[in-house]
Amino acid sequence: MIEEPEAQNEAEQCIRDCINEIDPNIECSHGTFEGEGETGNGDCQKCAKSCEYLYAGPCLTDELWVEIEDACMVQGEYMEAVPVMGDSGQGYECTIYLECFDRSDEVGDNPGTGLGIVEAVGDIMGKIGDFFKGFFGGGGDEDGGNDVAGVDDGPGEPGVVDED
Repeated sequence: MIEEPEAQNEAEQCIRDCINEIDPNIECSHGTFEGEGETGNGDCQKCAKSCEYLYAGPCLTDELWVEIEDACMVQGEYMEAVPVMGDSGQGYECTIYLECFDRSDEVGDNPGTGLGIVEAVGDIMGKIGDFFKGFFGGGGDEDGGNDVAGVDDGPGEPGVVDED
């Protein structure tokens, strides 16, 4: 028979004892994501909850994680709770705190502040208009017309082809 490894702390031993009273064949496991906690069946979760008072390490519990994250998120639309890692005291790294960051400067500017579009990229529409003015009339030569060969756009009938 394969024996279970020794419990790493009082809380883990408490959970094992609780499960063994219910059904020694149940296998509990922790979550796959940091801060997720016990993810086993209902009995595992019940036992983990009943032994939570024994946990004395620096790692965030599920409840504390949610509480800190919620407090951060209510501060603004672009707030983010970022995990701060540290030593668990039991040979592994865990989240010991959530730091609240304001990410609003990464999502754009506030209307009415900073450079406008014209100042930021220049008068691009004006430059495009000037470019096409040379093709479609309205700029470039002294008589103010287009420069299409053979078309007289001076005084007289517009668009009449010169016979000279």
